[in-house]
Amino acid sequence: MFRTSILARIALGLFVSAAPAAFAAGPCSGPGPGSRVAAGDPGWTNIVPGNDHGQTFTATRPRITGIEVELVTGNLRQDDSDTLTLALTTPRGDVLAEAEQTVESGEAGWLCFALPQGGIDVRPGETLVLRLRDTGKVIFGWRYGRSTYRGGHTSMRNLDPSTSFAFHVHDASAQPGS
Repeated sequence: MFRTSILARIALGLFVSAAPAAFAAGPCSGPGPGSRVAAGDPGWTNIVPGNDHGQTFTATRPRITGIEVELVTGNLRQDDSDTLTLALTTPRGDVLAEAEQTVESGEAGWLCFALPQGGIDVRPGETLVLRLRDTGKVIFGWRYGRSTYRGGHTSMRNLDPSTSFAFHVHDASAQPGS
């Protein structure tokens, strides 16, 4: 009985100590606001620098560790790639963080941008803006569709205000269920 109880305590201790690793596995794990686009919704727009497209959102957590956006390859170029930059800004345009990734032509789906220094602190309730751009090669596009997110809006010329870009903001430092 003594032996079982010690083994049970050791197992419980290992299980409890392993929990933080599970929720801090990567910058794009953990809770936060976001918008998904239905699979059959074909909307996307190129992300060349001059377009200045963005998505406002309301911070729900005190920290942002990573941001995902849903990409499409709009103009396939064999054996080519482009560098994409995601900027997190204030509504006035002050840059809070930027992250870059080089992406191969043909890639599509959710792409995680890890914020520098393990993330940044923000104020819950604060309005922030995501801006995504490429280098001007016009290979990739950012998906959008009917809005599933009520805490912000897109900023893109000639776009119906009832749409939103596909994004998800994460706080990987959050405790599960918090």
